[in-house]
Amino acid sequence: MNAKKPIILTIIVLISAFIVVLASTHPTTQESGSTTDTFHYSTLDEIHTYNISPITNFISYYVNNTNATLALSLASQIIGNGTINFISFNNTFAIIGYFKASSPLSSFAFTIINKTLVKHGFVYGQYNTLLYDYKNTSAFGFDGHYFYIVKDNASFSTTFSLLKYLYTSQKIFTSQPSINVIAYGNTTYGSFQLFSSDSQLILKSTGNFSSVTKLLKYFNITIGNFTVAGKVVFKNATVVVYSINATYDNRSLFVMIGINKQENYSIVITSHQEISLAEVLKEL
Repeated sequence: MNAKKPIILTIIVLISAFIVVLASTHPTTQESGSTTDTFHYSTLDEIHTYNISPITNFISYYVNNTNATLALSLASQIIGNGTINFISFNNTFAIIGYFKASSPLSSFAFTIINKTLVKHGFVYGQYNTLLYDYKNTSAFGFDGHYFYIVKDNASFSTTFSLLKYLYTSQKIFTSQPSINVIAYGNTTYGSFQLFSSDSQLILKSTGNFSSVTKLLKYFNITIGNFTVAGKVVFKNATVVVYSINATYDNRSLFVMIGINKQENYSIVITSHQEISLAEVLKEL
């Protein structure tokens, strides 16, 4: 069995469920201006991340390969608190972020990442103590203390300027709201909080979800020994609950999406085990 397949398929299902809820809603907040010493930009979305080990542990459940398991374990050790901003300026949209390098293994990890990126067409460079890889308008950097990411829709010149800006700017981190919170953010679509509870990953968010409910349709797809199916399991004038079940090599992933249209609130629960309808309804 290709060790990458269960990781990729698990991540696809997880991200798809989260994106459907977060990215298909209608904007509810306004852009906020931010002034820096270098340029002026508007912050569209801001996300703060904390301990990612619940995510890597969750994915590891679907992995039956020593190297992949070690890679996931390494990721949870080297990546500390982070801040990600979605910004706009001069008709340019960009994603910029930085994460604490929280382990002596961070340099070793960057070496591995660098070799992998170079194999995929990235170019290696150095600016003072900043080591980085870039390809077109994407860049990944490391300076011994922080990891940096940049993605924009402009040019390499803009990408490199943003990377240098992150490298030289003051790093701002927020306190973790509670020990089980993985990430939280305020976006143009509302707010969200991703946290862990036992072996579950739970995403709670606010916003206008009228577009999301239109996407929740029945489907059933089988590709080889991978099967994924989705259907509405509860619906009334206020609440909709949607179930997604995925199976690969006798390992199952369960996702339940609950939306309260009246309160503009949603919850997404992902688990290795079946999730009861009552568990979702009590949150709505």
